Amino acid sequence: MATPEHHELPASSWSARLAALKSHGASDDDPRVKDARAALAYHRGRRALDEQTLAALDDTRRADLVRHITGEAVTA
Repeated sequence: MATPEHHELPASSWSARLAALKSHGASDDDPRVKDARAALAYHRGRRALDEQTLAALDDTRRADLVRHITGEAVTA
């Protein structure tokens, strides 16, 4: 069975999946555990970057945020 993409399931499903894996002894290094945690991080990011938040940014700050998310940000 293929693992769904992060956006295909709600955060609650990923949380339940992670809880089930951990309760059955899956280690933190298990790819399924890593994937569930990555999916939860994806959903946290989506909640944090809602439409209202993005609308409040001017073009320069929005572009800076995109560079940061994509790893293109320059660190000083």
